[in-house]
Amino acid sequence: MHRLAYGQYLINNMDTPLGVSQIGNLPEPPPPVPVVLGPPPYIFTVVPVDVADNTYVILVDRRVTRGQDDRVFAFENSPAEVWAINYREAEQAYTIEVRTPIGPLEPCGWTAPSRDEPQNMGQILLRMFVEPCPEQLFKFERVGLE
Repeated sequence: MHRLAYGQYLINNMDTPLGVSQIGNLPEPPPPVPVVLGPPPYIFTVVPVDVADNTYVILVDRRVTRGQDDRVFAFENSPAEVWAINYREAEQAYTIEVRTPIGPLEPCGWTAPSRDEPQNMGQILLRMFVEPCPEQLFKFERVGLE
């Protein structure tokens, strides 16, 4: 089984780390910050909700991740979204999916923007898939263990 334990991880898509957008001094209350593809790598905290169901909360920079308007953001002082993180044996990687599919049977999950989508500025998107494409596959590298 490839279930994730509570802890800190680097999350990569095709060897590119995920992080949050750098946006300078933030007003109060702070706005949501886009979760993006690209350096520098950030440490994400994965918190199991129901390991048997592969459901987790993902935090970055002390902010909870949530989907909004088909994109993934990190929010401060907001309820966390519970994600389904499923291991794909054939690809040896994980998908991070909206816990309840948007359509009748099609899952929707974190998707790295393709190079032909510069308007997204590297932000992680929420897109439907039947079979995940490389942009929807993520590796979790545990950090902080000795």
